[in-house]
Amino acid sequence: MTVVNEYSPEFLKATDPRTNGALDPEKSGQILRFLPFAHTQLAAGTTGSDVVLARLPAGRVIFFPHLSRISCSAQGTSGDIGDIGYKAYTGEDGVAVVAALDVFDADIAMENAYNGFMGSDHTSNPAVPFKSTTGVDIIITLAITSVEVGETINGYLVYAVVGA
Repeated sequence: MTVVNEYSPEFLKATDPRTNGALDPEKSGQILRFLPFAHTQLAAGTTGSDVVLARLPAGRVIFFPHLSRISCSAQGTSGDIGDIGYKAYTGEDGVAVVAALDVFDADIAMENAYNGFMGSDHTSNPAVPFKSTTGVDIIITLAITSVEVGETINGYLVYAVVGA
């Protein structure tokens, strides 16, 4: 026989974020954190170029796209600058999670600069839970035909850490 350590359901309910509701975005008491980003384009780019805005930390976090803000200088030629989403990452179970490059915003019109909140295309839930071992990169994928040197993308992401 071997030594076995077990926990009562009451203990797990009180301490395990998978069972105690810590991943519930409606639960009060979560501390919101701000993750600023400031990007200045260093090289000219074209359609399909991307900018990683910031990385949410590894572990269990809830991302609030509707509270997160982005501000961009006028980007190249007229048209949509692109999409905001996340890159592929490794889930807490070790399985790769597929990227969703336009889940938060798609086809943001940027020819005259932009200043606003993210999440206009993510209306099903104002809070997005992530469970990762690697962290989650929030990314903007550019759809315009040219991005010039010196153009800027600034803002901040709002999230809460809800478990290890």
